[in-house]
Amino acid sequence: MDIVLLVIFIASDLLVVGCFAGVYGKKYKYKDGMLLGVHIPGYAVNEPETQSLIKIYRGKSRIFYISNLIFSIGITALYFWYLSVFMVVWSIWLIGFIILGTALVFRYHKKLYDLKVEKSWLTGSPTDDDVYWKNGWYNNPEDEDLLIEDRLCSTNFSLNMAKTSAKVLTGILVTGTVLLLVWICVLLFKMDFTRIDMRVNQKQVTITAGAYDYSFSPEEIQEIKVVNRLPKDNLRRVNGAATDDKLLGKFRENTAGALRLYINRGYTPILKIVLPELTIYINSKEQGDVETWYQELK
Repeated sequence: MDIVLLVIFIASDLLVVGCFAGVYGKKYKYKDGMLLGVHIPGYAVNEPETQSLIKIYRGKSRIFYISNLIFSIGITALYFWYLSVFMVVWSIWLIGFIILGTALVFRYHKKLYDLKVEKSWLTGSPTDDDVYWKNGWYNNPEDEDLLIEDRLCSTNFSLNMAKTSAKVLTGILVTGTVLLLVWICVLLFKMDFTRIDMRVNQKQVTITAGAYDYSFSPEEIQEIKVVNRLPKDNLRRVNGAATDDKLLGKFRENTAGALRLYINRGYTPILKIVLPELTIYINSKEQGDVETWYQELK
């Protein structure tokens, strides 16, 4: 499962960088009367200032996309250390790549627009509405539409940033995405760096394991024993984590039914606790913990 997930991340890196390079990295080509998303007449493409701008943009974009591709694949090495650390670094890279990649094309779009104004390269076309796109995004107070076909990527839509609703929606989407990534990273950090432990008192047994804590009453225990292995009759993860190091959360097994696993892989013995609706398996990296828990729960 870990290898499959790793392959998915690498494929995602290739897809993200490839899509950006394929769309924005090719904007130096003159197409449909536009270059870098700016309308200019055909003769202006060969002007020295234009060619110089194109050369600089092509060089910087090539370096940007190649270096990001190498870096994004390189950081997958962290995946074999701690998944949480990898996710944090990967998330920072992804957000930074999107922001910097967009800023790169916007910057040279603006430079070409300024050059167009300076040189009075007016095309006379009714579609020459570059003034509303001069910063790279659409901003037209007179347009009633909220969504409009994006200038730099025709398969996308751009929000009319002159509208308050567009600014609010952009803020919500950006904030929501960042918060979601932070939440996922926090859960993974808890999973990687929270020690599996169990606390017992007369009223409650509490298992701590990062995002998969669980509590139950000692009176619910129907059976308790120390074992050396988990049930292996088609063990399936329902809602939890299965990494090279740990098994945490809800699982099912054909014979035992519903399970909760709190397992450090490669460590024995294991404490088996049978409750009315599920069975818990828990162990520890610390020698003697399982035997202590067993004595406390007997």
